[in-house]
Amino acid sequence: PPPPPRSTEGFGEFALSSPIIMFSAGFARQKAKIGGAMGENVATKADLAALKSELKADLAALEARLYRHLWIMAAGIVGVTVTLIKLIP
Repeated sequence: PPPPPRSTEGFGEFALSSPIIMFSAGFARQKAKIGGAMGENVATKADLAALKSELKADLAALEARLYRHLWIMAAGIVGVTVTLIKLIP
């Protein structure tokens, strides 16, 4: 009688070899995990556009704060210079 058909295809003579079956099962699990993680963490163009506009707004606010601090420091330097010039004849 002919041998019964094998349940796993594509492995030829090694279809019943447990290391190969275990490897293929592990590979399928890892592939499923990676696919699931990518599906949750992939950014779309709309996400990137929203992030870009938020970053531009944050950068503009930071720039305004830096200029304000620069003007305060400049006013302090001018004040100290004028005071020292008047104190030291």
